[in-house]
Amino acid sequence: MSFLWPQHGYSNSIISLAVLMLLLNAGVGRASHTAQAFSDIALSGGATQWLVLDALPTGAESDISPRTVHLTFDIAFNGFSASAAPLRIVANGMTILDSTFAHSGTQAYPGVVGEDLFPAGAGSLFGIGRSYALDLTFPLFYVSGCCTDIIVAVDQPLYAGANPLELSSISLDWSQPIPEPGTGVLVALGLVVLGRRGLRNCTKDDE
Repeated sequence: MSFLWPQHGYSNSIISLAVLMLLLNAGVGRASHTAQAFSDIALSGGATQWLVLDALPTGAESDISPRTVHLTFDIAFNGFSASAAPLRIVANGMTILDSTFAHSGTQAYPGVVGEDLFPAGAGSLFGIGRSYALDLTFPLFYVSGCCTDIIVAVDQPLYAGANPLELSSISLDWSQPIPEPGTGVLVALGLVVLGRRGLRNCTKDDE
């Protein structure tokens, strides 16, 4: 029994192999120290800080690959507030949230203070501006010669409201390294180029 290759089969096989190598190379690893939870807090114009020391510690068996940090928490109003409540979060020097939340009228969330206005309750769990579930991300890179801490500062700029925002289910998770281009990616891209050239040559032959 003879086997016939489909037209342009060789080039298609190269491209398929390249795609497979790209997927395999994009896999992420695990770290030993990857998450930390924090106690619930109530903000009323004040400030707080969440700190993780040596999130990427040095050592022979340490994994110091760059990470994507997920900061997750729930927001709830403790009582009714006539004015929008601001909330600003700065993680390792990077502002990852600068918005306001409101019961009525308008609010900046899910946008940015001074730039966006949305109806009160936009992005909330129930659409009434009382409960929100947030998942914010920021990068974490190893600092050579020492270690890498996670420092998250939380405050409410210029807030004069009487009722605080309650933050609960607070956690930081940095278990997912940021994928870095490797040899597999370069080889895969080369295979894609070869596959395209093969298809181009086959097309010329068919003409």
